[in-house]
Amino acid sequence: MGNLQVVSLTGGLLKLPKPLRSGSRVKLMFLTRKGSVLGAVEMLNPLSWSLQPFKFVELYDDDEERLQAAIQASLAKNRRDHGQVERFRAW
Repeated sequence: MGNLQVVSLTGGLLKLPKPLRSGSRVKLMFLTRKGSVLGAVEMLNPLSWSLQPFKFVELYDDDEERLQAAIQASLAKNRRDHGQVERFRAW
């Protein structure tokens, strides 16, 4: 079991108790506000003992749509939050 640190349409970064063998193919499921996403991923070379990147090798249509929607919602929220910071910044 691990924690998702970063995700994109092509892959992401997991925090794991110990790294998996590079090239391993595993199923990955995580929850977003738009629903669950399930995909097959290939583990890449670890960045450290606990951080390991992965790339998606298979995402079903519904899962890809949920992932895209979750990323778009996150980007929109970040833009709104940045606007709030700018509005209240002391110049």
